[in-house]
Amino acid sequence: MFDPTVFDNIKVVVEGDLYDLDLDGHLQIIDRKDLVDLATMSRTFIMEVTVDRSLTAIISLQTDIKQLAIEINNLIGDKPGCYMQLTFQQALNSCIAINDWEANLRKKWGMHWRISHQVIQYVNGTEENVLKTTIHLDHLIFEETIDDVRQILLLLYETLKENS
Repeated sequence: MFDPTVFDNIKVVVEGDLYDLDLDGHLQIIDRKDLVDLATMSRTFIMEVTVDRSLTAIISLQTDIKQLAIEINNLIGDKPGCYMQLTFQQALNSCIAINDWEANLRKKWGMHWRISHQVIQYVNGTEENVLKTTIHLDHLIFEETIDDVRQILLLLYETLKENS
């Protein structure tokens, strides 16, 4: 019998909560990827969601060989987990001031998150100005902290709703 990993368990909760929001009509799931990298023995799960396509959010969970080894080998003193990252993506136009956008995020999310911005001028060979803003969770997510993950997903939904 297959014993799911911590990554699998957290992924199922994230995926289920997002599909529930989609089913209830609060947001729309526009992309989903469940990737296994055999070269690095890592896994990545990505869901992209939106309220009205003017602002999208990409939720990414990752685990690596170290976390899988901790879990499979029951290494004492270590606890298996996975990494989470959130990226908001929107068209960059004269209405968006990056400093105001970050201030809005910090007001909603708090000051303890590391936030980075990237402006992309060309997307797939087409000239488009896109702003990608990433909220970095610089710590592991554990099964015991799944309620924190659910709170993060709620903040993500509220951010999409308020800024779309």
